[in-house]
Amino acid sequence: MARLITTADEIVPVLDFLKNSEKRTALVLCISRGEERGYVVGIATENESGYKPTHYRVDIPQWDEASKVVDEANLRIFGREPKEDWMIIASTMRS
Repeated sequence: MARLITTADEIVPVLDFLKNSEKRTALVLCISRGEERGYVVGIATENESGYKPTHYRVDIPQWDEASKVVDEANLRIFGREPKEDWMIIASTMRS
């Protein structure tokens, strides 16, 4: 069952282990298909195709506001700005 979140505080402690990954990773919002609320939080791994879904969903209806939760989580976990995260996310589309 999905866990609905509305702030980075709810996800950072749980996914903080990702900062120790051998490959660069970034959290990303994925559009959900189905009846469940919110946007799925996925994990993008640099140069690997696609995302790995988590059981977390950002329960904010506006995409731009929901994106801020993931941007804040990425900043706190990895110490990176969104531009750098988008480079990792874009690399998953080339693989």
